[in-house]
Amino acid sequence: MDKKICIVTPDIVGPMKNGGIGTACYWLALFLASRGYKISVLYTGPFTFTAVEESKALYQKHQVEFLAMQEVCGKAPPYYGIEGPGVTSDQIYHYLKRQSYSVVHFQDWQGDGFASIQAKRMGIAFAHTKLVVAMHSPSRWSREAMQLWARNAVADLKLDYMERYAIEHADAVWAPSQAMFDWMASKGYRIPEKKRLIRYLIRTDVTPEKPPASYAAKDPSHLVFFGRLETRKGLELFTEAITHILKSGGNHGIKRITFLGKIGEAQSGVNSMYYLKPIIESWQAQGITIKIVDDFDAFQAIRFIKKVGAIAIMPSMLDNYPYTVLECLENEIPFLTSSMGGMPEMVSPEAIFDTNRKSLVEAITTRVERTNAIRNLYSSNQTQKDWIDYSEELCAPSARPDITENPAVTVCIAYFNYGKFLPQLLTSLRNNDYKNFEVLVVNDGSTDPYSIEVFEKMRQEYSPRGWRFLEKADEGVRKGRNFAVSHAKTDYIIFMDPDNVAKPHMISTFMKAMATTKLDVITCEAQGFSGDAMPDDKTSITTIFRPVGPVLELSILENVFGDTNACVRKAAFESIGGYKTTGATSHDDWELWASMCLNGCTLDVIPEPLFYYRNHQQNLTKRINYVSLHKALLETYFKNQKSLSLESIIQHLLIPLHYQKNK
Repeated sequence: MDKKICIVTPDIVGPMKNGGIGTACYWLALFLASRGYKISVLYTGPFTFTAVEESKALYQKHQVEFLAMQEVCGKAPPYYGIEGPGVTSDQIYHYLKRQSYSVVHFQDWQGDGFASIQAKRMGIAFAHTKLVVAMHSPSRWSREAMQLWARNAVADLKLDYMERYAIEHADAVWAPSQAMFDWMASKGYRIPEKKRLIRYLIRTDVTPEKPPASYAAKDPSHLVFFGRLETRKGLELFTEAITHILKSGGNHGIKRITFLGKIGEAQSGVNSMYYLKPIIESWQAQGITIKIVDDFDAFQAIRFIKKVGAIAIMPSMLDNYPYTVLECLENEIPFLTSSMGGMPEMVSPEAIFDTNRKSLVEAITTRVERTNAIRNLYSSNQTQKDWIDYSEELCAPSARPDITENPAVTVCIAYFNYGKFLPQLLTSLRNNDYKNFEVLVVNDGSTDPYSIEVFEKMRQEYSPRGWRFLEKADEGVRKGRNFAVSHAKTDYIIFMDPDNVAKPHMISTFMKAMATTKLDVITCEAQGFSGDAMPDDKTSITTIFRPVGPVLELSILENVFGDTNACVRKAAFESIGGYKTTGATSHDDWELWASMCLNGCTLDVIPEPLFYYRNHQQNLTKRINYVSLHKALLETYFKNQKSLSLESIIQHLLIPLHYQKNK
């Protein structure tokens, strides 16, 4: 059995100093390597603590291969349509598809698995590789916990879509707490059938269970706020509770308070140090010794708490299965934690308080009695056994359905005065590796004598192949395409503009994806180039248009769907009446795909460039009036407004844009 596993992560111990996702990936890599699996870590984040070579050496000691994304993926070409994490996911996909891993573990945060999971859904890659997503803390979850609006409405909407898509279409998903499954269900996520509740690892050895620990605090006068100094981790709740206790007087027994964690954000995004400064000054005036330690990694933090003998406080407002709690449990450190997220799944009720000031004040006041009674509900022994079983299950080969469908498809081309480029397009179609297709070219009233002559020449050359060349009066490209579809005899249509060029595998890739997914529309990436020459693998690519997919709220502002060059189910196209033929000229592709999606049709994107897009002065987009574009486009949204969630538009687009503008 092949046991080659890759862990793809934007956070991990080594390059990053501390973080829950990074700690989880670290222990998983070390544990699986210690059990005989061949483990690679593909790190996609920044190097803020150790450099590339240091990180490689750290993991090599544990027989883990460490790969830095910038070394194996190279420099990204200029993209538009997606940005940041989207580009990263594309680069990861193009690297991974050349490898032969039996399992790839992605993290939900940052959507690294988006493009790879898209490709597998389309049936074009990873036939023998399981793509798994760990559900730690998607960006939407983090913003909710931080009580923040999106910082960049457009980018965050795309990232939210990517993270959710990866979860919903992965081969399998796992989460360390039932609380995370419940949260995602409450937000309408469609969790895959193959899901697993499996706890985080915290060490690699398998040892007999330890006897119940005695949780007598060495120094109950010393409290440690343990975790990132931010709203999500309960920074405001903690400071409010301590302030109330100090103001109330009495024998509270608090002499020292240490804040142990990275500097984060509090109260609508302000720096936590700015927030803490007057509070700390007030506490110090009452004789409390205050210390802030923000540069420890997880191991240093635990050693510090054990050394000073303090009681750790973790008042998270929302959490999954936090390592701060797990580390305290495994190291017999007395602690108190909030009731949010997976905490009740980790520890007995004595250590838990509700997320309000009154409950936390009571917990701190009775901290000694509470911490002495704690029972550990986490089993390191069982967790390791669960991971061995799960990894064996994931590595076991599974049969993928062999898609043998070979349906006929019509490539529809509306042609008007493009005599210079039509021969190149038809040559590229002739060279395609799919055989069951026809081409239908509609001369939509060309007026240029040369273009008319080229059309006739192409008719003579390709008619013997069964390709059809029709003519009609000039009524615009939208009616030209509708006319072509009305004469198509197949169930599938591929639209192409006459100045673009198909890649040799374009049709076969579209049809494989259609047969695999049963979707109504499939678009793809496009490689932009300049010049009149026929493009090939050596052509200089100026841009890559990479649509993210049907993010309907965002589609009001930009084309997230894809180019005209796409494959569509003819019945779905006809169900909405085809291209709209009235109103100002606009981005017809954007308008068509929006109309189809708003009317319940399904659309997705192939994360591969299947055609060359020629940039030149005759392009329709060079002459467009963007005011007219949006006026015409909005008619489609107004007509189908029942398909849009006004609440979602306001919450995830309009309000974030307002705060972004007035930041």
